[in-house]
Amino acid sequence: MKRITFIRKGTFSILAMGLMFALLFSTSCKNTEKYPDDYGLALYTVRDAMNTDPVKTLHQVADMGYSYVEAAGYNLEKGTFYGFSPEEFKKMCDEAGLKLVTSHTGVEQLLDENGDFDEAKATKMIDDHARVGVKYLVNAHISDKYSGSVEGYKAIADACNKLGEMAEKKGFGVLYHNHSFEFKPIGDTDGFTILTENLAPQLVNFELDCYWAEKAGKDPVTLITLYPGRFKALHLKDMTDDADKSFAEVGYGTMDYKAIIATGLKNGVEYFLVEQDRSKRDPMESARMSIDYLKKIDAEDQGNE
Repeated sequence: MKRITFIRKGTFSILAMGLMFALLFSTSCKNTEKYPDDYGLALYTVRDAMNTDPVKTLHQVADMGYSYVEAAGYNLEKGTFYGFSPEEFKKMCDEAGLKLVTSHTGVEQLLDENGDFDEAKATKMIDDHARVGVKYLVNAHISDKYSGSVEGYKAIADACNKLGEMAEKKGFGVLYHNHSFEFKPIGDTDGFTILTENLAPQLVNFELDCYWAEKAGKDPVTLITLYPGRFKALHLKDMTDDADKSFAEVGYGTMDYKAIIATGLKNGVEYFLVEQDRSKRDPMESARMSIDYLKKIDAEDQGNE
């Protein structure tokens, strides 16, 4: 009897271990290797609604299935986000069940007319963003004053690096968000190349706007692969299949977002943010269509495993 009991216990242990490894293996092979667990929304998409009723809008965004957001309503002079103090706005996001991960602003406003870096303004910007609790402060755009020359891009890179050094001390980072003009040739180089060569990767990285890269003739998958680890966030927006090549909801255009997202996940992208600059329908509906598509491809791939 004792021998039989021993065999049964051993058999049970082997079976239990087998089931445990099978579970771990199946979990590791799930589509999380291809798609992230969740997605965010760049609130610039629904900017009018945010300016009208931010509390209602944030709850609607969460109800759609978004897990995190990117702010686009920071005012340096007033130190507010959509008219609210950093603490108030953070509380609004928290109560909606949304994590505030990134915030769009601009480093150019930290440079005076001579191009000198204003440390007092930078300190205020950093402190405000530390209080709201973001992971990354994002430089959203630069003007023609800086985008037309090698020296201009280097000046922006220098300002971003200084801001990044200050942000690092507060526990968050800085990203540069591209449009299409960064890829225009400047002599034998271009703005994006200048930025990659002059932004200190330990301090400043990139938020790749996939649409604008595509608009400039640059394949997002190729860019992400060429610069592994440099893109910490992606803006997901699609491109219409017509002469205008305008903005479309994710999954309703010509861009291969299955490949873009999968490549991003393998190369250090942390946040996947839907953004649509302009929409032919209600922006809230556009935001819903994009997240519904992203959840659909996620579910379809799980079903095919």
